[in-house]
Amino acid sequence: MFLTKVTRCSTFFAGLLVAHAPAWAAEPVSALSLQAVIANKGLGCDLIVPTSMLQFKPLQSSQLTGAIQTYQIQPLRVQLRCVDEREAVMPTLTIEGESPYVEHDTVFLNGTPNGVGFMVRQSQGDEPISLAAFYQPTEAIGHGGKGTPLAVLDDDNQYTHEQVLWVGLVGPFQPDIMPGHFQASLTLNVAFE
Repeated sequence: MFLTKVTRCSTFFAGLLVAHAPAWAAEPVSALSLQAVIANKGLGCDLIVPTSMLQFKPLQSSQLTGAIQTYQIQPLRVQLRCVDEREAVMPTLTIEGESPYVEHDTVFLNGTPNGVGFMVRQSQGDEPISLAAFYQPTEAIGHGGKGTPLAVLDDDNQYTHEQVLWVGLVGPFQPDIMPGHFQASLTLNVAFE
């Protein structure tokens, strides 16, 4: 079983520091970390998220009234890939992020609740979900949890697949909407079994 967690910056940044250090700045105190994997199956699987930020259009606070609904939806494409596999692999997705609304644990928002948040869903065949049908907490991918199966990777798709997740801006979750910028930071984890 492989577990992939999307984190990119730290390794790349450290590589730049070493590659661009002038010769006169070299100190005898250098650290080197070596890592390798011996797999009992293929050489490994990866999750690639080409987009690191989704930007939603501004909303007027006066629009955010009445029953909870979805105001905007955007696709989030993720690419799954395994190398040198010979058996089918089942990727399972979990998400880590802040969920400040106690009774709405599938709604993500960093910081103080402002009345809205973001929900992540998967759809049959990656088909778009309508605004009217999107807000379904039981269908959403919540923080942690048992995991959501993605497409099986096997010979039929040559162990690669692009999956679409749908991210919706949903609310209101409180009567007083707080204007201002807001965001949610999510970590996507995929276990390949």
